[in-house]
Amino acid sequence: MLRTALVVASVSALAVASCQSSSAPAAAPTDPCGDYYDALDDSPCTNGPTLPASEVARLRGRFEQICQSGVALPGSGLTDGTLEACARAVESAGCASAPVPAACNITGTLPAGAACNQDFQCQSGGCFLSLAPGEAGASDSCATCLPIAQLGQPCTAVCPPGATCDRSMATPTCVQVMLGDAGATCDGQALQCGTGLYCNSSATCAVLPAAGQPCTTNGLCAAPAACVGPTCEPPGATGSPCEVDFTCAAGLGCGAASQTCGAVTWASAGQPCGDLVRCLVGDCNGGICSTVIADGDACTVGDTSSTCDTFAQCQGGTCVRQDSQVCE
Repeated sequence: MLRTALVVASVSALAVASCQSSSAPAAAPTDPCGDYYDALDDSPCTNGPTLPASEVARLRGRFEQICQSGVALPGSGLTDGTLEACARAVESAGCASAPVPAACNITGTLPAGAACNQDFQCQSGGCFLSLAPGEAGASDSCATCLPIAQLGQPCTAVCPPGATCDRSMATPTCVQVMLGDAGATCDGQALQCGTGLYCNSSATCAVLPAAGQPCTTNGLCAAPAACVGPTCEPPGATGSPCEVDFTCAAGLGCGAASQTCGAVTWASAGQPCGDLVRCLVGDCNGGICSTVIADGDACTVGDTSSTCDTFAQCQGGTCVRQDSQVCE
């Protein structure tokens, strides 16, 4: 599998870390890593539960450590300039989540075959790990930079920036991506749609449906509206029917028992949880929040009663913060 670049995966990482939005106002610019975190975490279009400001600040600090470790990796393309450019591009994209801004496709200087931790170390932007940490046969988290395939060549390597692998061709081939405006023809391969648009069933770029309009065939709506049944609906207020958190307004969650939107409260490790009482870190298991294992302490993969902290994973029997190992 391809190693996930920090600058591309962080939106997902933040979602996994909290499964909710931030209540804290954007911090004053202090450093590129912090600015980048804020750009991702302070979206004005995020629905669902809101973490306490104290937890947001704690996560921001942990993220900055990981980000700064990424900057220091051999061949890393992460610099003050590239991080700030990506942060500004994410902010200017507004509610749109795709495509990933070009400024966030950061590549490094390591050649094909070099040991790597992350995509942004490699000239190709592709760091390949055949076995994930923890899988049978995986000795560590080190991977290898992939070579770059040129336009028109088979996708046996990483396609260059601004290109994609067109798998509709008899031989999947790297082709230049063209981003179309509303009304342009699209195919999801070389012909894609610009920010805030999607490729509809007529193979045409169209504006995402707003509240009150039918959802797209794959359940998309223009944020902050969410797809509820067949229709895009505005975020639900307290007491509104719901099925999942993201259909509720910012600061609210969907009660599993009541199936209505309501205020969420937060529990720490070892405290009771359930329904609208959520765990700050980890999952609610048997009505109790998992114990949080500190970085460097022993852990067991598959143990649901405990969890490594946010932005860490159980590797080799120890909770390891992301990118704490440098592959050379």
